[in-house]
Amino acid sequence: MSGGVIEIEVQLTVDDYTDFSTSVNYDFKKRRNFFSALFFNFLLGLYGAGLAAVIMHGIFFLSGKTTFPQVLYDILTTVFSPGLFFILFIITSLFYFFPRLTFFKACIRSTTKKRYASGRNLVPFALTTMRINESKVSSSSQYHYAEYLWNGIEKVDITEGNLHIFVSSLSAFVIPARFFKSEEEKQRVYEQCLKWWQVAQQQTPESGAV
Repeated sequence: MSGGVIEIEVQLTVDDYTDFSTSVNYDFKKRRNFFSALFFNFLLGLYGAGLAAVIMHGIFFLSGKTTFPQVLYDILTTVFSPGLFFILFIITSLFYFFPRLTFFKACIRSTTKKRYASGRNLVPFALTTMRINESKVSSSSQYHYAEYLWNGIEKVDITEGNLHIFVSSLSAFVIPARFFKSEEEKQRVYEQCLKWWQVAQQQTPESGAV
């Protein structure tokens, strides 16, 4: 970083692209569907508790160890038992969320690799020069050029060790940690970018790309 200008050469890998895409897309969908997912898991937990109660107490009834009214009472008290319901809720949540994340990431990785191999999606993986100063952020490669004023940037953060300069909730300039000489350099660049972004937000509420 010299003369108020930060210049970094970056070349993303398929893993970089997949990790970023998975993170932002899955987090976005997860936030959007959070309450519907909770309700769905609530119903699954209730169904699981009911099924477990019917099987367990049904066995006692068929063996002649209890009466039918007692079985109904035991089923209801078991279904609405906080302990059993909580355990089943946790189990169904694990089976609902984790396989979805794994499947979602696998789909993105597979699609990205196919598009890259066919030459249809080379822009993210080209050797790119990032230039950042107090007024704008730009990136240039043999395939693409992009330039944004700081008041057109949504946020600046460090996620999983990588520097992200977001132009929207789903799109960002990504600078992986390995392209910094040290952790200290990455932190200095992040703090400088954050400072420029904060100044731009204070100066005007409007945003836009050049």
